[in-house]
Amino acid sequence: CDFLKIDCEGVEYDIVMSIPLNYLKRIKYISMESTDYDKTNIKNKKLIEHLRKNNFNVKYFNASVQKFTKEEDINAIRLYAKRK
Repeated sequence: CDFLKIDCEGVEYDIVMSIPLNYLKRIKYISMESTDYDKTNIKNKKLIEHLRKNNFNVKYFNASVQKFTKEEDINAIRLYAKRK
């Protein structure tokens, strides 16, 4: 697939992080919601880092206020990624 859309109520991190790199390389666009339920933002930070490391431009915004957000306010986000 070249477009991946995910909204899986809290397991988005696990899904994306478990995609084998040879499959991830085939994806051109990703649209997803991601909630870091432990409130530390660690999973969302690692998710963004992982996608950037794998040649995606990543944009995200705070899902509750519907606007692009700062790095520290990423507990519940909508994320868009496009392969570079």
